[in-house]
Amino acid sequence: MLNILDHALLIISASDGVQSHTVTLWKLLRKLGIPSTIFINKTDLATADKSAALTDIKNRLSEACVDFDNIGSEEFFEECAMLDDTAAEEYLTDGKISDNTLAKAVSAGRIFPCLSGSALKMRGVDRLIEYIDKYILPPERADMFGARIYKISSDEKNRKLTHMKITGGRLQVRDSISYMGSDGRLHEEKISEIRFYTGEKFRSADTAQAGDVCAAAGLTASYAGEGLGYENDPAPPMLEPVMKYSVELPPEADIHKMFDALRQLTR
Repeated sequence: MLNILDHALLIISASDGVQSHTVTLWKLLRKLGIPSTIFINKTDLATADKSAALTDIKNRLSEACVDFDNIGSEEFFEECAMLDDTAAEEYLTDGKISDNTLAKAVSAGRIFPCLSGSALKMRGVDRLIEYIDKYILPPERADMFGARIYKISSDEKNRKLTHMKITGGRLQVRDSISYMGSDGRLHEEKISEIRFYTGEKFRSADTAQAGDVCAAAGLTASYAGEGLGYENDPAPPMLEPVMKYSVELPPEADIHKMFDALRQLTR
């Protein structure tokens, strides 16, 4: 679920340029209003052409995509000044644009920074990390509890886990949550466990704060895209399926076991 992102980092190959799925993803990010940064990867390859890739990005994604490898140059400041009024005022007055003004323009989605390097060979990665620390501003968080569910899974004991991004306030173990379930009925259930995952491993915690991404046990009728707390509206579907599937069971299949297995997909 893209709508849980504070900021998107889009990876584009310097050899392949913008692909059709990249354009689709970019349109979704723009529709959701998510600030975005582009990393032009694999610039170490003999077939790589960063200049051509950047031109492709500007033509197919947005003219507001700016080469931040060139930051500090007159060309860079002029390009940013054309995209943001505050940046233009600063540039005309001071001959440069402050980091804070650039960061605000990036967060507002008026400028889309582009950086380059090779992730495999760790080239440009340090510069990318410095950029993230300097130019990506944390969004404001509400004081009251809110969360957006982006995935449903099961743990090792086949308990339902609800993966969510806490958008405001905090969530604690034993908190009672009222929500409209996938069955169309109002549910009020208690959180029995909060987990923070790193790959397959996790640690349990008593509290999840605003900005955290966690998994919670205890909600039996939750579904992906649902909002909790003040985020009580379900996320509208951004894409429509273009394929249909049917299941044909062999004669020897246990229909009851298959029914239980298929029910997992509806969780």
